[in-house]
Amino acid sequence: MLRRLLLASVGAITISQSAAVAADLTPPPPPPPVFTWTGVYLGGQVGYAWSNGGSDYTILDPAHGIFTDTGRVGAFQGPIGGAHVGYDYQAGWWVIGLVGSIDGTSLRTSEVLYSPGFGAAYLSATERSDIQGSIRGRVGIT
Repeated sequence: MLRRLLLASVGAITISQSAAVAADLTPPPPPPPVFTWTGVYLGGQVGYAWSNGGSDYTILDPAHGIFTDTGRVGAFQGPIGGAHVGYDYQAGWWVIGLVGSIDGTSLRTSEVLYSPGFGAAYLSATERSDIQGSIRGRVGIT
């Protein structure tokens, strides 16, 4: 009988200690946040640009009273790069935003035009595109 009493008391103490240790457990970590598109972003871009364009120069020769047409085709090419900044807001499934960008470039072309009807005169023309920018709105569905 003493043996049964001793065994029962050891079992009760063990169970009570296990319950006390279980009560000291820390709560589980919170779930990860739900992904959202809301926020500000900043970025940059680098690239290479090229284009073909036509230029027509028509010159009046006062000595001969004639027009001399010296049409040329200019070809731009060179590196382009810049930065953009924007803000998006997510409301349910919809995302709306605004982004602005500015790009700098070294696109240039030069031409030397010769007009034999204008007393052998030369005309030098340079075309370039230095800076361009834009502001754009965005609407989308996630």
